[in-house]
Amino acid sequence: MLSSNGFAYRDHTLDDEMTIAEMRRLRGHERGIPVILINGVVSVGFDRHRLKHSLGLF
Repeated sequence: MLSSNGFAYRDHTLDDEMTIAEMRRLRGHERGIPVILINGVVSVGFDRHRLKHSLGLF
């Protein structure tokens, strides 16, 4: 969805302890994947409507 709407993104694989620790820090008490960071705002889990709203796509 991101690339088809012209947004660049970085995909991180949870294959090392540093990446895992950073994802845990970002998501706080919430559990789930993906962890999406847009303009400093963290979103946990894939919610198409919330993601579109965050990106200004309606």
